[in-house]
Amino acid sequence: MLLTIAFIGLTLGHTAANQDTLRDRVREQGDVSASIHIEYEPATTKDLVRTADLIARVLIQGEKPSLSKDGTKVLTAYEAQVLDPIRRKRGVSHLPPVITIRKHGGTGPLEGHKVHFFETDFPPLELGIEYIVFIKRDPDGSFSFPYGGQSAFRVDGHTVDQVSRRRAVWKREHGGKPVQVDVLLQEVAAIAESSGKQE
Repeated sequence: MLLTIAFIGLTLGHTAANQDTLRDRVREQGDVSASIHIEYEPATTKDLVRTADLIARVLIQGEKPSLSKDGTKVLTAYEAQVLDPIRRKRGVSHLPPVITIRKHGGTGPLEGHKVHFFETDFPPLELGIEYIVFIKRDPDGSFSFPYGGQSAFRVDGHTVDQVSRRRAVWKREHGGKPVQVDVLLQEVAAIAESSGKQE
C-alpha cells in the first residue's frame, strides 16, 4: 500500500547522535511549510474493500494537528461522526458514534510559529463535509487511510468524488467525474459478497 515518503521544500538534517526536529527548525528559521509526497500503490475498488477494516459514511466534526513521535512531521487526527457503518470486519465489533481518523499533514502553531505540512495527493479533510472512507484500524483504536486519498470519497448531495487525483484508479474508471453514491455502494456490496466476507 504505502511505498515511499518524501518531503519537498524542507530539509531535516541528520547527525550520528540525533535528528533535527520541527521544533529545532522553527527556532532557527521561523515558520515552516513543506509538502509531503507519499507514493501509494494504485488501488482498485476491490483493493479498497478488501483492505479496509471499516467502510463508513462519516461527517468530519473536528481536527487536531500534532507532531509525530519523532518530531519531524505533522499529523492530523480528525474526529468523524459515523453516519452509516456500511461494512466492517469482525475485528471492529465495537464502533463508537465518533471515531478518530489520522492522516499525514496539517497546520498548527509551534514555538510561536506556524508549521504547515500538506500531502500532495491528499488535501486536508473539510470540516462539516461528509465522506465515504475505506479505513484501517490501528493498534491504538484510531483509524488511518491505507491508500491515502484513494481511500476517501467526498460526498456532495447524491454524488461522490474520489479525493485522490494522481493515483485515482476508481475515478479514472468512472470517467474522471463524480458519480451517484449508489454506484459506489453497489460496487462495494458486490465485491464484499463475491469475497464471502460480507458482514
